[in-house]
Amino acid sequence: IRRPGAESGTGLQPVTEQRAATDTRRLRVALTQWHPSGDVSANLATAVEMVHAAGPSADLVALPENGLCLGTGAEMRAAALAVDSPEIAALGAAAKATRAAVVLGRVKRLSADGRVFNTALVINAEGAVAAGYDKIHRFDARIDGRTFAASAVEQAGERPLIITVAGVRVGVT
Repeated sequence: IRRPGAESGTGLQPVTEQRAATDTRRLRVALTQWHPSGDVSANLATAVEMVHAAGPSADLVALPENGLCLGTGAEMRAAALAVDSPEIAALGAAAKATRAAVVLGRVKRLSADGRVFNTALVINAEGAVAAGYDKIHRFDARIDGRTFAASAVEQAGERPLIITVAGVRVGVT
């Protein structure tokens, strides 16, 4: 997804140009991890706490895949969030308060037309959703007699995403 105006003034922009290998800019990244559950409210509280803890010393805070809801495929799809949901707004407020961009590692995103995507959302330091990467290769496998078929319920993305944070290009997948 791309939010209108994401290319101007947001601090996070899709990038296609090449940079010199000798570029010496620095990006402070905070990596977070916790064991999420199916309780979106509890997971959101943890995510916001992590952004507030890490954000003041980071340019970018990376939250884990399925950090807002971890459960069965059906449970996670039932908890799918729209980009303009109160949960995403709460993460935006935390990003704005700490002046750090936030990447929500993956969330089941409910599109306006009702389709579900597995999306890494990028929230800029101003607190706005600036971009998103919809997972291109969904998890389809048979392991120990169990079948996992994400492609049966999630839409595929179309392209990788490269953003700029604090003057540094970052790939989001």
